[in-house]
Amino acid sequence: AEACAVLGLDPSRPVIGYATTFAHGFSAVSARHPDYHDATTRAVLTAFAELARQHPDWQFVVRPHPGEPRSLPVFQRMADEAGA
Repeated sequence: AEACAVLGLDPSRPVIGYATTFAHGFSAVSARHPDYHDATTRAVLTAFAELARQHPDWQFVVRPHPGEPRSLPVFQRMADEAGA
């Protein structure tokens, strides 16, 4: 309940979370596919947007990795584009 209060969430409703990782920056996959992380994040945000339409009582939290080089506005833009 304390975490919900800090994030402005209703503790009586389901909370679905996604925490990004920064390990991708050093992976072989990312070396061969530099857009992999953005594509993965967009796919999750698109899925969250669809789930939110199907389950309006659910709450969603995206937690960027502390070492994430992208800023919050970039994540917000990606969420907006996904319809989240």
